Amino acid sequence: MTRGAQRKSKVSMPVKVAGIGAVVLVLATVAYVRYYQRPRAELEAQILAAARSVGDLEDQLAGEGALRKSLKEFGNRTLGTAEDLVEHRFRMLLTRIGVENGLEGVVVDQGSPLARKSPALNKLPTTISREMRARPDFYSVSGSLRGEGDLQEVLRVIAMVRAQPWVHRVDGFSIKPSPRKMNAYALRVEVSTAFMSDAGPTEEPSLVQASIESEQVWRPLLAKNMFREPPQEAPTTRAPEVVVAAAPAQPPQASAPETVVVLPAYGDWRLAGVAVGSRGPNAMFVNIKTGERQTVLIGGALLDAVLVDAAVESAEGPTRAIVRIDGKLFEIRVEETMASRRPL
Repeated sequence: MTRGAQRKSKVSMPVKVAGIGAVVLVLATVAYVRYYQRPRAELEAQILAAARSVGDLEDQLAGEGALRKSLKEFGNRTLGTAEDLVEHRFRMLLTRIGVENGLEGVVVDQGSPLARKSPALNKLPTTISREMRARPDFYSVSGSLRGEGDLQEVLRVIAMVRAQPWVHRVDGFSIKPSPRKMNAYALRVEVSTAFMSDAGPTEEPSLVQASIESEQVWRPLLAKNMFREPPQEAPTTRAPEVVVAAAPAQPPQASAPETVVVLPAYGDWRLAGVAVGSRGPNAMFVNIKTGERQTVLIGGALLDAVLVDAAVESAEGPTRAIVRIDGKLFEIRVEETMASRRPL
C-alpha cells in the first residue's frame, strides 16, 4: 500500500465510525420514543384521568351524610317500602279524603307500580352508571279519586289532596256538573306517589289537613261559582198605547221611602300584619269586635275588598296592604282598619 492510500484509509475510518454512531443514536432515539416516552405519556394520562375520577367520587362520598338524611326525609313522605302496602295505603287514604269531606260514591283506583331511573346517572362515568342502572332507583304508583258532592266539598277535597306529603304530583283534575243530582258536581283527581325499597316512613302515614292559605285560594272560586248560569233577562215588549181621559187633580202624595244602602263593616277589620309565605305575600286581618282572624292571599277577598299587593316595611315605605274596591286602589297600613284606607 502506498503512502497516499494509507493516508486515505486513516481519514475514512473516523468517518465510518461517526456514521455508525449517528445511526445507532437515531435508532436509540426512535426506540426511546416508541418504547418508553410514548407509553409513559399514555400511562401518565391514564393515571391523571383515574385520579380525577377518584377525586370526583371522593367529593360525592363526602356528601354521603347529607344524602342519607335526604333519603330519610323522602322516606317519611312515602307510604311504605313494599308494593302491596303502598297500594293498600294509597287506596285507603284517598278514600278517606273523599268520604270525610262529604263526597258520595267515592271510587279510588290505581295502576301497577312503574320502575323509574334517576336522571342523575347520566352524569356518572359509564362503568359506574352501568352497574347502577341494573336496578331501578324508585317506583311510582298513579291513580285517581272520583266522587260527587257540592262545589264546596269538591274544592275542599282538591285542597286536601294537595296537602298530603305522600302525594308527590297532582297529574290533573276535572269538575263537571252531575247528570244525576242538582247542585252536585262530579270530581276526578289524578295523583302519583313514589316509594323506594330501602327508604320508608318511620311512622304509619296519616292524613294532613289543608292549610288556611289553601282555603283562601278556593273560597273566591266558591263565591263566584263559575258553573252557575247567569240570570236570563226576560224579553221586553212594548205595551200598547192607551188613550185615557185626564184625571182630576189629586193632592200630592207622600214620596216613597228612600232605599237604605248598607255599607260593608270596614271599620271592624284591622290590618294586623303582612307576611311572605311559600304562596307569596299575604295580609292578616283581625275583627276588632269578634276577634275573628282572616289571612288573605293575593287575589283573595275580605268583604268586597280584593287584595292586590302586600309589602313589609322597607326603605320604600311602611308595612301596608293594597286592596281594590269597586275598581279603585286603596292603601291600608298596619294597625289601621279598612275604613281608614287611603286612595292610590
